[in-house]
Amino acid sequence: MSFHLHFRYLCRYIKRGDHILEAGAGAGRFMIELAGLGAEITVGDVSPGQLTDLLVMCATYGWRYDDRKTRPWRPSTETRTV
Repeated sequence: MSFHLHFRYLCRYIKRGDHILEAGAGAGRFMIELAGLGAEITVGDVSPGQLTDLLVMCATYGWRYDDRKTRPWRPSTETRTV
């Protein structure tokens, strides 16, 4: 699927204040768009290089980040899959 099609679905289902877990965030392309929609985002990736790039991106945009290696994730009652 193309980025634009994914983004259309994000706009349809993600609302300001939603909590999103993005596993396999890669370079953070969707993270930027999710943040633009007002979502609270937790990202992860298995690649240390990608995680470093994500931390740099957070610093660049002035976003708060926590670079702990492990953090338990507990879905809320409003968690939904998009």
